[in-house]
Amino acid sequence: MPEPEHQDDTVERRVVHETVSVSSSRQSAITMIIIVVVAIALIAWVISQMR
Repeated sequence: MPEPEHQDDTVERRVVHETVSVSSSRQSAITMIIIVVVAIALIAWVISQMR
């Protein structure tokens, strides 16, 4: 009975791969948001220092 087990393994692997890709894309989006927020904070700080 190794065939159904193998099928389950491939399905599980595919699900894991999809989950990893989704999490990595979400992580990159979070990183972009953090970079934008930090850049805005830096610009605001520089403007406040110039006054």
